[in-house]
Amino acid sequence: MHTHHHSPRPPSPPRPWSEAAVLMPLLIGTLGFGAVHTPAVAALGALTLAAAVAVIAATPADRGPGRLTVGWLIGGLGLGLLGLLELLPVGPALRAALQPRTGPVVEAALGLQGLERHALALAPGEAAVGLAWGGALVWLSAAVAVVHRPRDRALRGATALVLLGISVLLINLAHRLSGAASIWWLSGVPAGPLRAPFFAPFVNPNHAGALAAALLPLCLLLLARRDLTGRLIGGLGAAALGAGVLWTGSRGAVAAAAAGVALTLALAGPRWVAGGVAALVATTLAACLVAGPAQVAARLDQLLPTAQRLQDPFGQRPALWADALDLAAAQPLGPIGAGGFGPAWQQVRTLPHFVSASHAHNDLLQVIVEHGLIVGLGAVALVLVPLGAGLRGALGGDRGRSRDRLAAWAGVLLSLLCTSLWDFPAHIGALALLGAFAVGSLLAALGRHAHRQPLPLPLPALALPAAAVAALGLWAAVGDLVAPGAPLTRGRPVAELARMHLHSDPASAERLAAAALRQEPLQLTALLTLAEARLARGDVDGAAAALVVASSAAPQSPWPWFARARLEDRRGRAVERRAAWQRGLANNLPNNDDASAWVREALGAEDDPGTMVHQIIPPRADRLTAAAITLSAAGDELMSRACFEQAVALDPAALIPYARHALGWGDAAGALDLLDEAPTEGCEVQLLRGDAELARGAPAAAAVALGAALERCRTPPPTLRMRLGLARCEAGDPEGAAMAEAELPAITEAEPVRHRLVACLRAQGRARQARPHLEALEQAHAIRDDERALLDRLRQGLPL
Repeated sequence: MHTHHHSPRPPSPPRPWSEAAVLMPLLIGTLGFGAVHTPAVAALGALTLAAAVAVIAATPADRGPGRLTVGWLIGGLGLGLLGLLELLPVGPALRAALQPRTGPVVEAALGLQGLERHALALAPGEAAVGLAWGGALVWLSAAVAVVHRPRDRALRGATALVLLGISVLLINLAHRLSGAASIWWLSGVPAGPLRAPFFAPFVNPNHAGALAAALLPLCLLLLARRDLTGRLIGGLGAAALGAGVLWTGSRGAVAAAAAGVALTLALAGPRWVAGGVAALVATTLAACLVAGPAQVAARLDQLLPTAQRLQDPFGQRPALWADALDLAAAQPLGPIGAGGFGPAWQQVRTLPHFVSASHAHNDLLQVIVEHGLIVGLGAVALVLVPLGAGLRGALGGDRGRSRDRLAAWAGVLLSLLCTSLWDFPAHIGALALLGAFAVGSLLAALGRHAHRQPLPLPLPALALPAAAVAALGLWAAVGDLVAPGAPLTRGRPVAELARMHLHSDPASAERLAAAALRQEPLQLTALLTLAEARLARGDVDGAAAALVVASSAAPQSPWPWFARARLEDRRGRAVERRAAWQRGLANNLPNNDDASAWVREALGAEDDPGTMVHQIIPPRADRLTAAAITLSAAGDELMSRACFEQAVALDPAALIPYARHALGWGDAAGALDLLDEAPTEGCEVQLLRGDAELARGAPAAAAVALGAALERCRTPPPTLRMRLGLARCEAGDPEGAAMAEAELPAITEAEPVRHRLVACLRAQGRARQARPHLEALEQAHAIRDDERALLDRLRQGLPL
């Protein structure tokens, strides 16, 4: 009798392409502008899902995902199925119950077309893309958990990500050295102030800083390796990525990097390191609390040579957060779908600036606002559970060499979570993929020593719904290009297409605008286009109804109110027209642009604008100043002064334009009195003071003021040195004439200057030096009789 002893069969070898498959989406997303815009996110999501499913499907059963990973995956897909309910059409009653804040305006928009039912999602197309993208990230995390279970694979993945981060810095350096104006030289992206000092290959330098900050903990993981190559890459990566965080000029990146590195050191290091890190963190937090947020931001500005030194370091974020909290509290169980934050926020925003924010600059708040408490908090828990399990595992100390892996990937995830408190990394393709990598790597490290058999993954039962949602997301992203207005297409591109047809074919523009509103009922461009198209066809009442909805959907936007004012003027309703102008002018314009043109139009509709000004102009200093300037141009000095006085009472800065117009009215003494009360003595004030002193016949005082202006003006006016020279000449300074003469070649109309030079030279007894100016005036046929007589005496050599 023979006994056969069978040794356990070694696990099946991993598929060699699986590592590249899970890295590919992150590589593409990082180098492709960060993958921000919807079509790019949808395409990247489909690629990510395909790669993840392929990796899991090709994984041998004995290397499949463990119970923790499968439970996490099922939880994520369950949240996705709950999210699909946002796409189901509902009637007015259910919408009113779930969306008490946004529902009434949505129903009014649907009523423009006689519709009653619409999805809970305010932008179903964007919601479909968001659900597909979330599902792809969940599947990628599961695939990474499978691929990175062996330690050598996990280290290779960390190495690849560190090299990718270094590549981002090198790409930006190449763009800077070559003087590139856009990413990849020919793309035309970005435009505006984000181009400098760091922009490639990300559009926004803050996002590149977040990537560099999140990858720093992986450098510590590589530095702990035993082989020299790993340590070299880790050291090079730590130096490069640390410098990159500073180079991007992102204060948030500095804070996120500090958080991630501190957690990694505390978890992976010995007890004395953990104690030192804890003491340092506590001291830093205490110092920050004592100094205050503004002082901390100012110190970070000094640390970052390329930081944007803003007067308000936090920008619009606090107002956004407060508005998001109000919106979440108003309808805690009423999801508005991914992509719905922007139109919903327009109804509640308190931020006075003209801005169209599609993100709350806080992913935690945004996910709760867009998906409600149940799905929102579930999504947050889906991220925090692996992090908490990783922290517990690392602190347990019984995982041997897996402890440094848990510490590093926990540091990566914490860094991204910190960024999500003041930015939106979950909505940046590359950063969201990095977060999925971190979650998957934590699951891999936790499952490596699990004393349980792997649970087979029911792939067909889970992959088919995920593929269906991915297909919906792709359709929503590209459907507007092939079938505008079809279900789940996106409203914004359709609205832009309607705008293109507005003047050539109003009927088609109205049809396309209505299609856009079926997809996104609160789409402002579609509402305004619908109103204009109806008005072009003669449907005045229909246009008025559309504008009422538009002004309710975006009450802080000036454009619906301006359109309503023009429409009421056409209808001959003066009271309503004035009210609409006043409401629209109370709002800010893009970049706080000058509203003078709108004020002129509003007052120009009145027979006697001076008597109606307070029914049209809101109590804002800039609007009252614009009204004062308009009334001054119309010759109504009395009402102009009244508007200036009210503007000054609201903002002393209005003293400067008030003084300028007083000077124009011939009131030089009054202008000087106003300038004496000005809050600053800067360039513009000194220029006006100099002109006023000249106007009242005090050239010496004018020379002092214009000399001060020359010192204080960063970019002096082209005529400033000439004006200063004239003032000095008229004050008796013999060098003043030479100073003014030096500026004559750059002046297009030099005759008035030559007249003054002739007069001051004669007054100084240097009439012979005026001969070139007299001859130039004669040649220009601008010479006066007394000047001609002087020139004749000079030519004849007669005594003067």
